[in-house]
Amino acid sequence: MTRPPARRRRLYVAAVGLAIALLVAAHVVGAAWLVEAGSGVVALGSPLLHIGIGVLLTVLGFKVLLVSRVIGIRHVSRRRATPSRGTESAVHGEREGGTTMHSLLRHESAGPADAPAVETRGRILDWGWRYDLAEWGFDRLLFRGKLRAMRMRTADLAGIRAGEAVLDVGCGTGTLALEAHARVGPTGRVVGVDPGTQQIARARRKAARRELPVEFQVGVIERLPFPDAGFDVVVSTIMMHHLPEDLRRRGLAEIRRVLKAGGRVAIADFTGGRGDRHGGSGSLEGTVDDLPSLLTEAGFSQVRAEEMRLPGVPGHPASVAIVAAVRD
Repeated sequence: MTRPPARRRRLYVAAVGLAIALLVAAHVVGAAWLVEAGSGVVALGSPLLHIGIGVLLTVLGFKVLLVSRVIGIRHVSRRRATPSRGTESAVHGEREGGTTMHSLLRHESAGPADAPAVETRGRILDWGWRYDLAEWGFDRLLFRGKLRAMRMRTADLAGIRAGEAVLDVGCGTGTLALEAHARVGPTGRVVGVDPGTQQIARARRKAARRELPVEFQVGVIERLPFPDAGFDVVVSTIMMHHLPEDLRRRGLAEIRRVLKAGGRVAIADFTGGRGDRHGGSGSLEGTVDDLPSLLTEAGFSQVRAEEMRLPGVPGHPASVAIVAAVRD
């Protein structure tokens, strides 16, 4: 028998609450171990016990979060009057028995009704606030803050300055775009574009809460909805590996088109190396190892790249490449 919508909604809220409690408990267990170890009170074998408990709680938390996603999506789908096309995202290697950040964040068709779903052959993540929650958990508990550091370093390499116009392509829920606004100040302009309607809705809510005039709109990298030479800087993080090879080239050509002469671009994405168990160079489900050459082919100059190593997490690449270039 089908559960009534109200009951399904309560189950969804309860599952999300349990997932958050488990993740917080895992964090507390780790903090307790550090405190005890620092005071010298910890007994032999206790570190392994704390680590084991922390890992178990973390895994349980994300498994429950995955269940809550299924409950929530089924609840939403029953409220829709007409079905819409869905594109699932299983980024860099969803495999049986394993859950990674992007395999957890599957796209399930359209979200808010303020904008139609866009057509693209790239893969779409469209989970709204649940994306922020899952990313926070992975970054704090597994990546040790490296994802946030990657975004900040991308903004640094882009050289964002006060008064400039900045475009964030594949902006997701707007985290980097909001950081860019802090750098351009009241005389600048920041725009974020993403194919996920729920991502854009979440980004707009975050900007509204902070009372920031950051613009967010639905769109795709291969057809940027902006005139030529309208931006000083374009940034993009952890997005290019969602695209097949031809869309990457088309997307970089579009980025060059919307940049002013002398404008800068900075792109960060996963690269191969230690811990990269799935995919390879240029793989849709893996990594993007050829960004410097792609930028050069697209007509950019002064290409430079930095590598940021990531903690060894099974199913995830071992590093992120941050590549910056200038439009001639």
